Amino acid sequence: MGLPFQKQAEVQQEPLTDKLKSITNSDTPYRALAGDIRVGCDSTDGVITVNMPSPEEMAGLTICVYVDTYASDVTVSGEGFSDITLDAVDEFTALWSSGKDLHEVGSNHA
Repeated sequence: MGLPFQKQAEVQQEPLTDKLKSITNSDTPYRALAGDIRVGCDSTDGVITVNMPSPEEMAGLTICVYVDTYASDVTVSGEGFSDITLDAVDEFTALWSSGKDLHEVGSNHA
């Protein structure tokens, strides 16, 4: 079956810059892609919603949602967990999928 992060390594064979997203309020709601590694958010112009892929789609993968520039809240939502609100610059959440559930494996938020 391989290691839990083996799929992440396979996905990262594609150009890394394609997996580092930068979004603003005009992109909301943004649906994260299973291959995204980092979604940087600039909420200067208003609130942002980031919808995570289903646990099945991102099985074995981790996605980090990060606040680059803050003026309004960033909400991270998805199947099987309560919405996470990021409300300051440098706040983040890292979500990993077991294939059945999303798990917060790292964070810096209230």
